[in-house]
Amino acid sequence: MADAHDSIISAVRADLHELSQPLTVLLCTLEFSADLTTVAEMRSIVTAALLECERMKRIVSALRDKLPLETSISGDFRSFAEE
Repeated sequence: MADAHDSIISAVRADLHELSQPLTVLLCTLEFSADLTTVAEMRSIVTAALLECERMKRIVSALRDKLPLETSISGDFRSFAEE
């Protein structure tokens, strides 16, 4: 049981680390956008931000898929992951 728990925790930690990267890019992209003046510049920033959002969505989906593997660790992970 401990091995399964450790495996899940390790996988979640890796995905959380992976999630921090697009979050940082998104934050910097949006901060940078405050100084833009043309529609083309703004469109480019929005496109980049949307790509990072899609990347985060994939990572969250991967996390959601991993959590239900072991529900006896601490309650029902499926309901937790979907909140």
